[in-house]
Amino acid sequence: MSDAVQTAPESPQAAPAQGVSRRRTRGALGRPTVRGIGLIAGLELRQRVRSTRWRWALVSVAALIAVVTGLIVIATPDDEYSPGDLVFGLVVYFVLFVGLVISPTLSATAINGDVKEGTLAPLQATTLSAWDIVLGKLLASLTQLAILIFASLPIVMLCLPLGGISLYEVLAAYLGLILSVITFGMI
Repeated sequence: MSDAVQTAPESPQAAPAQGVSRRRTRGALGRPTVRGIGLIAGLELRQRVRSTRWRWALVSVAALIAVVTGLIVIATPDDEYSPGDLVFGLVVYFVLFVGLVISPTLSATAINGDVKEGTLAPLQATTLSAWDIVLGKLLASLTQLAILIFASLPIVMLCLPLGGISLYEVLAAYLGLILSVITFGMI
C-alpha cells in the first residue's frame, strides 16, 4: 500500500488532457501581433480592391485633381512669376482637402461595414485579438488613402516644367500630406 500521489506534468510541452484543446486564450483585448494585423489588412485590401466602387473612386479622384489642375493652369496669369509654384501650392491644398474629407469615411466604414454585412462576429470568433482586427482595418484604410494621394503625384509632377518648384519641395509636400491624412484618419 503505497500512498502515491499523482501530480500534473509541469513542463509547458506536456500533452493536454483528452478533449482539451491547446488553444491559447487571450484577454478581452489581447496583444496585437504583426501576423494578425497583416492578415486583416491583406484581407481588407483584397476585398476593397476587388470592388468596382474602389476603382471608380480612384479614377474619379484622379480625374477631379486633373481637372482642377487644368483649370488652375488656365487661370494663372503669365506675369513675372512662374506659374509652377502657384499651381503646385493650390493642387497640394486641394489634394489635402480631398484626403481629409475621404479619410474619416474610409476609417469609419472599415468596422461599420463588417457589422452591416455580418462578417465581424465570425472574425471576432477567431484567435485574433481585438487589436489585430482594429489595427489591421486601420492599416488597410490608411493604405488606401496613401494610394489615393499618390494617384495625384503624376499630375503634380507636371508642375515641375512650369518652374518655381523643385523635386525636394514635391517630396516634402507629399510627406506632409501623408502624415496629415494618416493623423486625421486615425482620429
